[in-house]
Amino acid sequence: MKIIDRRKDRIMKKRGLTLILALVMLASVLCLAACGGGGDGDETAVKVAEDYPEYLKGKTYGGATFRLLVATEAKGEYFQEDDSKENVSAAIYRRNRAVMDRHGVVLEYKDQDGPNDMKTTALSLAQSGDDTYDVISPSFWWGLGNEGIVYNLLDIDTFDFSQPWWYQGWNDCLTYLNGAMYYCTGAVNLLTFHSTSVIFMNKTLFADVATGFDGRTVEDIYQLVLDGGWTREELLKYIALYGRDVNSDNVMDEQDEYGMITTYGSLTHQLSGWGVKLTFAETSGGYEWTFFTKKFLEKYEAYGKLLKDAHTTSTNEWNSWPNDAFKNNQVLFLTTPINNVGSIKSGDAEYTILPLTKYNESQKNYISYGYGAILTAIPASVTQTERAAVILEALNYENYMSVLPEYKETTLKYKIADDDGTRKMLDIIYDSVQTDFAKVNNEYLGICGVVLTGLNPNITSAFMKNKAMFDGKLTELLYQDS
Repeated sequence: MKIIDRRKDRIMKKRGLTLILALVMLASVLCLAACGGGGDGDETAVKVAEDYPEYLKGKTYGGATFRLLVATEAKGEYFQEDDSKENVSAAIYRRNRAVMDRHGVVLEYKDQDGPNDMKTTALSLAQSGDDTYDVISPSFWWGLGNEGIVYNLLDIDTFDFSQPWWYQGWNDCLTYLNGAMYYCTGAVNLLTFHSTSVIFMNKTLFADVATGFDGRTVEDIYQLVLDGGWTREELLKYIALYGRDVNSDNVMDEQDEYGMITTYGSLTHQLSGWGVKLTFAETSGGYEWTFFTKKFLEKYEAYGKLLKDAHTTSTNEWNSWPNDAFKNNQVLFLTTPINNVGSIKSGDAEYTILPLTKYNESQKNYISYGYGAILTAIPASVTQTERAAVILEALNYENYMSVLPEYKETTLKYKIADDDGTRKMLDIIYDSVQTDFAKVNNEYLGICGVVLTGLNPNITSAFMKNKAMFDGKLTELLYQDS
């Protein structure tokens, strides 16, 4: 895409885009601590590790208070009140202490619920010149755009977005044609990985249906995934073995049994898992979507077949009854974001976790998608932009170096997964997390819910009816502030 190419040209001139995004693990929702300050800052310079980024060394700010306004849902990823006995929470606490000690600041966090409320606050800061907050950290679904409220981060030389603690795939998609990137995301953002869609499989039910079918075990399914053979056809043949109208009322509902349920949080992810990307191209008058091809329609219809199988259902529920049904051993496969694992683990079902299927065996890799991200930006009213950039860079560096490895060793390996096979599946899932421009900007574009659900038998007419509007929004977004 040209938008990415132009961004790379710009960054190459600044630092050189030499590193790629390294593997980052998912995180669970952390226990939210009470709002308050991050402790006393140490005004004295402390010893800095030799591998600490050279461009951050020596940047100290004399005990200045550094305030962050963060989305309530992400507060636990930013702030922990004390050195908890819980490993990940303790790592977050120590990360903040390290940043404060190294850079001579006092970190203070305030959370704000609701994307519209934070946008109102950010706009008010810009209009009044109020520099109360050095950084704002909204959820991406507040609707992206500058609107004069935040800085172009690529104009601040301190940042090095080629470093592995920045999520390059997301940041590419957050960069516009004029070379501006108003929002960024990096290792502090755990929501992208926490919200990744997976397939929960009930081990007990699978053993029951497979015994009289092909004799496969759960371990055989792990090997099938590892060998690259976990495809939609494999999933379909097991779905067909389970599910019934338990109470014979001719209505499939919460009381019945299902081969598979797909929840609302994952509904638009399986087509992406089959390699569908909502591509676009430049035209004489702007930009237009180009993904709507014969191959797209083939995959769309295949997804519709999967969702409408007599043994499956999809729902606009995020969790609730689908989780309860899975916990009660009524569901063989549940496609849902992995953040539902806490609820599922509390039930009676013995489960494992699998990646979204490939479309067929010719698809080279598994592809995983999440539904969101926590972004960061520097309000336009901030006067000390270098300090804001240094602290943001330092927080993401420290998270990458200390919090994420701790999470991998504790939560990932021993709290989510119950066996080595599941741990191998999670490695595949988090090695394969992707995003694309349409998903990152969907709150503005509004296209994903129309073309990625697989549920509309008249998808061609629905898309063509709205194409001019979709193309118009795409052009407006790409040319904003240009």
